[in-house]
Amino acid sequence: MGEQTAKASGLNRAKTYQLVLFPLNNGATNVYYVLVLSYIATFGSKVLALSMIFASVMVTGMRLFDAITDPIIGALMDRTNGRFGKFRPFMVIGNLIMAASILMLYCLTPLIPASSMGLRYAAFVALYAVWVIGYTFQTSCTRSGQTVLTNDPKQRPLFTIFNTVGSLLGMGAMQFFAPILAKNYEGGYASAGFFRTLAPVGIVISILLTILAIIGIWEKDQPKYFGIGGEASEKVKLHEYVQIIKNNNPMQRLMVAGAGCKLALSIATNTTVLCMLYGCMMGNYDGLYLPMMVLGYVFSVPFFLLTVRTSQKEGQKASLMKYVSVAFICYIGVLVLLLLWGRSDAFTLSIMGENGLSINLYTILFIAFFGIGYGAYYATADMPIPMVADCSDYETYRSGNYIPGIMGTLFSLVDKLVSSLSATVVGIAVSFIGLESLPTQYDPYTPGMNWVVIVLFCIIPMVAWAATLIAMKGYTLTGEKMKEIQAVNACRRDAVAKGMKLDEAEFHNQMDEQRQRARKAREALGDLGWAGVEFGKDIPSTEFVGYDRDTVEDAKVVALVVEDELAEELMTGVDGIVVLDKTPFYAEMGGQVADHGVITCGGAKFEVNNVQKNKGGKFMHYGKVVSGTFKVGETVTASIDAERRKGVRRAHSATHLLDAALKKVL
Repeated sequence: MGEQTAKASGLNRAKTYQLVLFPLNNGATNVYYVLVLSYIATFGSKVLALSMIFASVMVTGMRLFDAITDPIIGALMDRTNGRFGKFRPFMVIGNLIMAASILMLYCLTPLIPASSMGLRYAAFVALYAVWVIGYTFQTSCTRSGQTVLTNDPKQRPLFTIFNTVGSLLGMGAMQFFAPILAKNYEGGYASAGFFRTLAPVGIVISILLTILAIIGIWEKDQPKYFGIGGEASEKVKLHEYVQIIKNNNPMQRLMVAGAGCKLALSIATNTTVLCMLYGCMMGNYDGLYLPMMVLGYVFSVPFFLLTVRTSQKEGQKASLMKYVSVAFICYIGVLVLLLLWGRSDAFTLSIMGENGLSINLYTILFIAFFGIGYGAYYATADMPIPMVADCSDYETYRSGNYIPGIMGTLFSLVDKLVSSLSATVVGIAVSFIGLESLPTQYDPYTPGMNWVVIVLFCIIPMVAWAATLIAMKGYTLTGEKMKEIQAVNACRRDAVAKGMKLDEAEFHNQMDEQRQRARKAREALGDLGWAGVEFGKDIPSTEFVGYDRDTVEDAKVVALVVEDELAEELMTGVDGIVVLDKTPFYAEMGGQVADHGVITCGGAKFEVNNVQKNKGGKFMHYGKVVSGTFKVGETVTASIDAERRKGVRRAHSATHLLDAALKKVL
């Protein structure tokens, strides 16, 4: 699609380098997802010697703090529009806050003497709280920034592919380097030296990815891409956000779906869970972890291509539901295999033996089920991110408000809540089998550990995917709906750009909505018309009851027409046509002019200034809505101007008498 075509269709399209670079912001924050949320509980319990339950539960408990800070940060972002745009300042500030807090957490807190445990606890909580603020600053930009990057339904799904590149550079790099660095320290993941080395590596990777992401959004981060422009975003007050979110049902459902996808990913890829699976159960962490991780990424590649293809053709909702279902089905197979584990030597994972390749049927089946399932759910884990932009555009369409900040921080809150919940769930699950600290790859198998792995690695993700599918079933932002939303928002944006006020732009928006509905109705009924062409078989002929009645109180609206299109409703100020099932209005024919009058329904009033009868017997009442709204299917009162009819009859009778006299004389 060329640039002129895109403008004509109301689309804001991104350049290729922008689509590639901006998603790296998610990669930059995913570095900290691994660096902090995957290791924070282990660091607290093993390095700082804090209570295992405290280290795990504290991370989730901090969500009460998030519930206060996140909406504030979101509202602040919505009001930001400075020299460097709306999103770039938050990306930079957020990344710097995270870097400073993690350096101090992982490098300085171990220096606090063991005799000062109270100080260790306080420093652990305080620095984690600071990190949370920085994480919110930057992660919310990934979601909210997409509203300015592109609104093209063909481009938005591409985010998941480029986001994968960022995730592989960020999260993937950390998952790759972590086990390699752990080998250099006695105690592996439980060593203070491991965290002192891992932190700077992660920070450098995150900074580089952030710089690239800023380059990607630089050109788009300006007011002309903010909603519909004008004054819309400035009118939203803090107390109004609650009502806005309450009325945005797609947003609510997407939050549930996003939580399900994130929970499945965060628990199934938790370091402790993988240590128990590949190390404690299978007895070969070093020989299984990296190969399985690489296989998972390899399997995910075709699924990313499939999700994008499906999203572009059928919409993002259809794509998310289809491939989450694939993951769910495959993990039934993984569940069965883990239930069979340990029955004999044949029921264990094996890739390499002492004499080289040593792979059994159990491993082949595990690779197939796990690979396909992991590929499917990894490809869908971040799909809710571009869908947040859809929800933001829907809010602009619904209310005229452009509030990407609050949308982004709401999802950031869900992201952190679920991610931190994974650490708590893992910690509590491990405590049930009598362990006082989180196991590492070097710890021996403990009885009952296989059931902990089954619950964490399979059952909880499957429950989360089921919640995602249920939530998405009622999600209304389909591919067709998003096309309508973008067309309407473009119409209003153009109106504001031409100097109209917000309420005038809203009127244009409603008119455009009505045209959209009219086109759909016309397509559904086939060959339609109102000037000598049939409306359709479903619309009955009008019964004329005006020979002895001036008013009908139980007439039904069977059709409405606006600008030569069928419509579902007529609003105040709109000229249109009303077709009733019965009417007292005389249509213009036989030389007599049509009746005038009014059609009313409650406080709604339609002034009739002309009536025509088409060949199908429909009486078309022409006029204008002076107050209220009329909808198809409503019962209305139709009243003619009786005095005017009497005058018309007298004039019509006099004309006939004169005509007869002239014929007789001449």
